[in-house]
Amino acid sequence: RARASRWIASARTATLAGRTPQKISTRASKRGPLWLTLEGPGSRYEVQTEGDGPVRVFGVSIERPGAGVIVDAFGISGAKARDQLPWNRAIHKAHLDRAAPDLIVLEYGTNESGGDLQNMTRYERDLRRVVDRIRALRPDADCLLMGPSEWPEKRPGGELRHRRRTSDILNVQKRVAGSLGCGFFDTLAFMGGPGSMSRW
Repeated sequence: RARASRWIASARTATLAGRTPQKISTRASKRGPLWLTLEGPGSRYEVQTEGDGPVRVFGVSIERPGAGVIVDAFGISGAKARDQLPWNRAIHKAHLDRAAPDLIVLEYGTNESGGDLQNMTRYERDLRRVVDRIRALRPDADCLLMGPSEWPEKRPGGELRHRRRTSDILNVQKRVAGSLGCGFFDTLAFMGGPGSMSRW
C-alpha cells in the first residue's frame, strides 16, 4: 500500500497513476493535508498534476500487511532539534494524528555538537520547546530522546578527539527527558563512550 500525502491546491486536480490511473480532485475551501491510499501490488507509483496550481507532495509510506516497523520519510528539514520550531503546527498535528504512534523518538545532538551551536542555555530552552510541542500534539504517546552519537573532531596532525560539546548536549538531553517524562537512550555510551569512534 502506498499512502501519498499532498498539499491541497484549490480548484486543481491531480492524477495518481499506479496499476490503474485515478483522478483525485484537490478542490477545497482552504489548504490542508490530503492522504491518498492505493491497495494492491505494485512497485512504481507516479503522481502527475494537471493545471498550473501548486501541489506539494510530502512523502510516501509503503506498507505490507502484518506486524513490522513503518518508517515514514517526508523529507522535512530537521537536522537539528530547533528546526522543528517553525513547522506548521496544524499540519504537524494532522500527520501525527494519522500515524497515531505509540512512541515518538527524537534523535538529535550530533549535528548540534558542531561549532555553530548556540550556548547550552538556549539549546536547552529550544529542546524543551520541541519536546513540549510533541507532548502537546500527541499526549497519549510515549516519548524517547536518543542522545548524540560520537562525532570526533579532527585536530591538526590528524588526531581525532572527542568533542566536549557532545557530552554537554547529552547531559542537557538527559535532564530535559527526565523533567518532561520521556525516556532517554545514551547513544554515546552504547557506542563505547567518548573516543569510541576513534578506537573503531
